[in-house]
Parts: sequence; C-alpha cells; structure tokens
Amino acid sequence: MKDKFASEFESTVNNRKTRQVTLEIDRKKVDCEVDSTIDVANLTYVAGTNGMHGGDAGHGSRAVLTLIGTDGFCMGAKYGPSGNTMPFEKLFKDAEDLDLNGFESDPVLSVVVEGDAEIQAFADVLIKAGQALNRQIEQYRKAHDR
Repeated sequence: MKDKFASEFESTVNNRKTRQVTLEIDRKKVDCEVDSTIDVANLTYVAGTNGMHGGDAGHGSRAVLTLIGTDGFCMGAKYGPSGNTMPFEKLFKDAEDLDLNGFESDPVLSVVVEGDAEIQAFADVLIKAGQALNRQIEQYRKAHDR
C-alpha cells in the first residue's frame, strides 16, 4: 500500500502534531489523519473520507478507518455473519504496508465504508461507542477506586 500514499504532510490538531496522508481507495482519493496514543498501550489510527457525493456507494463517497496496534497491543476481531474470531494479524498482512514504522506482528484492522448515509452512520456510531466505553470505564474506576 506504500504506493497508495499520494501525499503526506504534518499538521497540528489540539496542540498535537498529526500526520496527514492521502490514500487511494477504489481509484478515489481519501484525505486521512494519522495519530497515535502514546501510553502503555500504543494504538495508531488512520481515518478519513473523500466527503459526501450525493448518494450511495456508486456515487463515489468513501471513508476509511485503520487501527494499528504496536508494542504488544493486544486485540482480535470477529467478522462475517458467523462471527468467526481471528487475530487481526491473520486478517490483514501488516502495518508495514501502511508505512507507519510497524512490524509484521503488529495487529491491523481496516474498514472501508461506502455511501453518504453509511459514512455518516459509521461516524455517529464510532462516537457513541467511544462515549459508551468511556462511561463504563469511569463507572468501573469509581466502583473499584482506580
């Protein structure tokens, strides 16, 4: 995928430097932001969209979310209608393909969403899911004095 990076530059978001890249998905350019958590658990995201194009997938709108775990980040995936479980590193080749200084054993998950309504729903659900997880983490910490 290295050849798919059309451009790259750094910008500042919330006083943090983020990397910006342009990916090509289905011959459509998608501007993405790249940023990482720097903590005990290191997780990098690549997220972006080429915007709304007035309809379903056939009109050309695309969004991508890629997660790359590094330094021993532990995660797995369920996919398909039967909910088969498999480690991410078996589903996706490696983080090196994304030119993020990854290693072959780093788990990588990529999701591409097509269509205006689908992209908006995907973004909305990610926000709600993050809020739900943060609420539950906070409740657990309060209940266990952590």
